[in-house]
Amino acid sequence: MEKMLQELTPDDQPIVLVIDDLNELETREALEQLEQLLVRLPPQLRVVLAGRHDPPLRLHHLRLEGELAEIRAADLAFSTAETAELLKCAGVDLRESDVELLQERTEGWAAGLRLAVISLIGHAEPERLVAEFSGSERTVAEYMLAEMLERQPADVRHLLLRTSIVDRVNGSLGDVLTGIGGSERMLHALEDANSFVVSLDPERSWFRYHHLFGDLLRLELRRTAPDEVPELHRRAAEWFATHGHVVEAIRHALAAGSWAYAGQLLVDNALNLTLDGQVAVVHDLLGGFPTAALQADPELTVVWAADQVEQGSLDEAAAYLALAEDHLDIAPPERRPQLDVSRAVIKLLLARRRGDFSDVLEQVEFLARPCAVRSHAAVALSGELRAMALMNLGIVEMWSPGLAEAEKHLEEAARIAHRIGRPYLEVGCLAHLGFAANAHSIGKARQRCREAIILAERHGWDENHVIAPALATLGGNLVWSGEYDEALQLLERGEKAHRSDVEPATSLLWHLARGMLHAAQGEWDRALERFRSAEAMQTLLVSVHALAVQVRSFVMAT
Repeated sequence: MEKMLQELTPDDQPIVLVIDDLNELETREALEQLEQLLVRLPPQLRVVLAGRHDPPLRLHHLRLEGELAEIRAADLAFSTAETAELLKCAGVDLRESDVELLQERTEGWAAGLRLAVISLIGHAEPERLVAEFSGSERTVAEYMLAEMLERQPADVRHLLLRTSIVDRVNGSLGDVLTGIGGSERMLHALEDANSFVVSLDPERSWFRYHHLFGDLLRLELRRTAPDEVPELHRRAAEWFATHGHVVEAIRHALAAGSWAYAGQLLVDNALNLTLDGQVAVVHDLLGGFPTAALQADPELTVVWAADQVEQGSLDEAAAYLALAEDHLDIAPPERRPQLDVSRAVIKLLLARRRGDFSDVLEQVEFLARPCAVRSHAAVALSGELRAMALMNLGIVEMWSPGLAEAEKHLEEAARIAHRIGRPYLEVGCLAHLGFAANAHSIGKARQRCREAIILAERHGWDENHVIAPALATLGGNLVWSGEYDEALQLLERGEKAHRSDVEPATSLLWHLARGMLHAAQGEWDRALERFRSAEAMQTLLVSVHALAVQVRSFVMAT
């Protein structure tokens, strides 16, 4: 050691000693020698240690004394700007969006980017190559196979391949998919070794694979054990369902081709997902079923009808609902009460979107019956059903000549939604309460609208159609008080949130508010265009909208 230190210590200039592939150094004696060297470094000497994982060295003293600089994988990852610079230096010209996509797919991994650049140079369709770039691309696959997968012990390869079918994995799920124990230990070791395994939480209980590595693993699984893939998805579906991760369970059941199991999971949880603001998720899941499976199960057909209501396809929704009612005898007797409630919920939503006051009342009366609530108790939705029924009743009353009752019902629905922890329902109630309060208190109307907007923003629903009534009401309210700048901002946000095909009554209010703003600023042609659009919304409603006369008056005045 002394001789080594003497040779490494120059008289008048600094020197850097680089020790690469430190992970290959395994003997305890050699590691102890290295520790002594690091502790006794002369001032002129700097040591750089490089390896796939942290060396088994006691470096805590150096860390505490500020003598240790650590560069991790995240520090080495290329940023989007650095990716663009790399492409530019290689003479590859890509659009900004394609650069961002490439950086996202590679996660800034330098070797992956370099392999992508090699493939892109001179390629006839670089945009298509970027869109399709994955770990199954030949050069990437060869590199990862040689550098990563083939170097792993057999039990680790078994784990990596069988767990590649899931987007995230923990020890328990890994054990189920592999059929053996020790998954959590292996996942921790793989992350510690920087083997393209990333922990997702501070406790290091959940892990995912690097995007490109996951692509490679799935390709290799299909190549070496294709017959196992459906069974692995089935196991994953059952594990996720048992542990309360319904969406992931349904996706894996669909991947396994277990249509009946996936359908039952979706039927039992569709209303819950919808009330949590996950309408788009339900729509995506339905897209994974073959049409025959959707039509063969009346309960699933009802969910399909509900999705069509949310998409604004009301005629299609009514047709699917009729199809479900034609096949009620297929449903098992023990499922009929729940199916009846589900049908009533869809009829309620359909009637509200059409502004059909009498049909809304009929469905609300059905859902208010004790037998209806008890029949749905298996999914514990009694509070949700009451809040939803009251909200829909209040909305229809609000757009009809019944504002006093509307405010009462909406306020009760909002209280229930808040108590049972359903913020999506609460936002819907508050957003409509803003308009309902307008009749007697401008201040209260503004307060309700702002409460709805704040709550929606907190949950990421600031462009969801559920918040559109609050944006339109508050925007119109501000037009009346001459606060045009803020009104314009709110109404422009409302343009992204409102959907005439989904909520024609709300769309009428939004067009009216935009027309009022144009009129206030002397833009008569644009104002008239908006008022005419508001009139067109009335044709989509069964009942007369509360603002129909006001819209007509504005048309005539303009």
